[in-house]
Amino acid sequence: MYELPDRGIRYEDSGAELSGQGLPVVFLHAGSGSSGVWEHQLPAFTAIGYRFIAYDRPADGVPVDDLEALAEYIGLERFHLV
Repeated sequence: MYELPDRGIRYEDSGAELSGQGLPVVFLHAGSGSSGVWEHQLPAFTAIGYRFIAYDRPADGVPVDDLEALAEYIGLERFHLV
């Protein structure tokens, strides 16, 4: 698990260990949940070559702003969103 500086957003990124390999897929959780709901999906998606990214959305944040900040920080130009 990693953390986005200055925002306190924790995230999982399979590409961090693999030099950003694979087509990126960002997984969002429900407002009342956490990124942990996707833990069983990580092996399935990385096994077929996707870059798996999931983050903990803060309750007081603006979802679009948080997603944009994360994408910019880890260098995503395009990605799929689940």
